[in-house]
Amino acid sequence: MEAKLKAQPRSEMGSQKCRAIRAQGMIPAVLYGSGGDCRALELESVEVEAYFRNIKSQHCHLEVQGQGQDVVIQEVQRHPVSRAVLHMDFKRC
Repeated sequence: MEAKLKAQPRSEMGSQKCRAIRAQGMIPAVLYGSGGDCRALELESVEVEAYFRNIKSQHCHLEVQGQGQDVVIQEVQRHPVSRAVLHMDFKRC
């Protein structure tokens, strides 16, 4: 499996909206760093869990609306009991 994740932009902000996104099987995320604005994203939880199960790298290729860029997974927030991914932070390389 290649170190690659796909994401879509999201317009909903706030904790209540993030709960609704998670209920749909998506994970809220944010992309920031030099060379661009801060962007709110969402990723499919199945794809993210498969990524962490098969790849242990913090570096990956993030594809947003057909445009790819190399990023570092800066932070992953997990549920304290189930260990499910709740939120991710990506930083541009």
